[in-house]
Amino acid sequence: MLEGKSLSTLSERELTLFAASRRVPVQQAALFDSLNVFDNVAFGLRAKGGFTDADIASRVRERVLEVGLPATAEAKMPMELSGGCGSASG
Repeated sequence: MLEGKSLSTLSERELTLFAASRRVPVQQAALFDSLNVFDNVAFGLRAKGGFTDADIASRVRERVLEVGLPATAEAKMPMELSGGCGSASG
């Protein structure tokens, strides 16, 4: 809850606008469990604005590879990235 709003009930667009209008770092070290890896990484770029879809896709791919995940991880949900029982390598 932030300012009386349950952030988990907002759409991606609503959350982006909410965060951007308040300059709130909604995402710190955690991932949004309702967004896939691509959309989690792209979240800040979309909130900031000024990036084309191609720019966002390129930057997301770079960051995903930079942290050691395969490019196919972009489509995975955070719960599929477990370092315990699951694997991010597929």
